[in-house]
Amino acid sequence: MIQRLELEADRGGYQSNIYSSEHECSDSIYTNDHLPKCSANKHFGSGGDCPESCYSVKHPEPRLCGRRARIGCVCDKGFVLLKDKDYSSDCVKPEDCP
Repeated sequence: MIQRLELEADRGGYQSNIYSSEHECSDSIYTNDHLPKCSANKHFGSGGDCPESCYSVKHPEPRLCGRRARIGCVCDKGFVLLKDKDYSSDCVKPEDCP
Protein backbone atom coordinates (compact mmCIF):
# COMPACT_ATOMS: atom_id res chain seq x y z
CA MET A 1 0.00 0.00 0.00
CA ILE A 2 1.23 3.50 -0.80
CA GLN A 3 0.13 6.75 0.78
CA ARG A 4 0.34 9.98 -1.20
CA LEU A 5 0.26 13.42 0.42
CA GLU A 6 -0.71 16.42 -1.68
CA LEU A 7 -0.72 20.09 -0.78
CA GLU A 8 -4.06 21.72 -1.45
CA ALA A 9 -2.85 25.31 -1.83
CA ASP A 10 -6.29 26.77 -2.35
CA ARG A 11 -7.62 25.23 0.88
CA GLY A 12 -4.48 25.61 3.01
CA GLY A 13 -4.31 21.96 4.00
CA TYR A 14 -3.10 18.54 2.94
CA GLN A 15 -4.89 15.65 1.34
CA SER A 16 -3.92 12.05 1.91
CA ASN A 17 -4.78 9.40 -0.65
CA ILE A 18 -4.27 5.64 -0.38
CA TYR A 19 -3.31 3.72 -3.52
CA SER A 20 -2.92 -0.02 -3.99
CA SER A 21 0.08 0.20 -6.34
CA GLU A 22 2.83 2.58 -7.45
CA HIS A 23 1.51 3.05 -10.98
CA GLU A 24 -1.66 4.72 -9.64
CA CYS A 25 0.19 7.74 -8.27
CA SER A 26 3.16 9.95 -9.10
CA ASP A 27 5.42 12.28 -7.06
CA SER A 28 5.49 12.74 -3.28
CA ILE A 29 4.76 9.20 -2.18
CA TYR A 30 5.57 7.55 1.12
CA THR A 31 5.75 3.79 1.34
CA ASN A 32 4.89 2.24 4.67
CA ASP A 33 8.63 1.65 5.26
CA HIS A 34 9.39 5.37 5.03
CA LEU A 35 6.61 7.00 7.03
CA PRO A 36 7.70 9.21 9.95
CA LYS A 37 7.98 7.36 13.27
CA CYS A 38 5.34 8.22 15.85
CA SER A 39 5.36 7.78 19.62
CA ALA A 40 3.38 5.15 21.54
CA ASN A 41 -0.34 4.86 20.72
CA LYS A 42 0.05 6.98 17.56
CA HIS A 43 0.42 6.30 13.85
CA PHE A 44 1.17 8.42 10.79
CA GLY A 45 -2.05 9.39 9.05
CA SER A 46 -4.58 12.13 8.63
CA GLY A 47 -7.18 13.51 10.97
CA GLY A 48 -9.35 16.54 11.49
CA ASP A 49 -8.42 19.75 13.23
CA CYS A 50 -10.56 18.85 16.28
CA PRO A 51 -9.29 15.46 17.48
CA GLU A 52 -10.79 13.77 20.51
CA SER A 53 -8.95 14.65 23.72
CA CYS A 54 -9.33 14.21 27.46
CA TYR A 55 -11.01 17.61 27.50
CA SER A 56 -13.60 16.64 24.87
CA VAL A 57 -14.27 13.34 26.68
CA LYS A 58 -15.04 15.20 29.92
CA HIS A 59 -16.85 18.10 28.20
CA PRO A 60 -18.90 16.46 25.42
CA GLU A 61 -20.67 19.65 24.30
CA PRO A 62 -20.53 20.43 20.55
CA ARG A 63 -17.36 22.15 19.32
CA LEU A 64 -16.76 24.29 16.26
CA CYS A 65 -14.26 22.43 14.11
CA GLY A 66 -12.94 23.26 10.68
CA ARG A 67 -12.84 20.78 7.84
CA ARG A 68 -9.11 21.04 7.22
CA ALA A 69 -7.25 17.75 7.41
CA ARG A 70 -4.07 17.39 9.42
CA ILE A 71 -1.32 15.06 8.22
CA GLY A 72 1.08 13.66 10.81
CA CYS A 73 1.06 11.51 13.92
CA VAL A 74 -2.49 10.92 15.14
CA CYS A 75 -3.87 8.83 17.99
CA ASP A 76 -4.58 5.16 17.37
CA LYS A 77 -8.20 4.01 17.48
CA GLY A 78 -9.43 3.92 21.07
CA PHE A 79 -7.00 6.63 22.24
CA VAL A 80 -7.39 10.39 22.72
CA LEU A 81 -4.95 13.29 23.10
CA LEU A 82 -3.96 13.95 26.69
CA LYS A 83 -3.94 17.74 26.05
CA ASP A 84 -6.66 19.40 23.98
CA LYS A 85 -5.50 20.43 20.47
CA ASP A 86 -1.85 19.70 21.36
CA TYR A 87 -0.91 17.25 18.61
CA SER A 88 2.47 16.56 20.22
CA SER A 89 0.89 15.39 23.48
CA ASP A 90 0.63 11.72 24.42
CA CYS A 91 -2.36 9.60 23.44
CA VAL A 92 -4.12 7.79 26.28
CA LYS A 93 -7.23 5.65 26.71
CA PRO A 94 -10.23 7.83 27.65
CA GLU A 95 -10.57 6.04 30.98
CA ASP A 96 -6.98 7.05 31.84
CA CYS A 97 -7.66 10.78 31.43
CA PRO A 98 -6.86 12.82 34.57
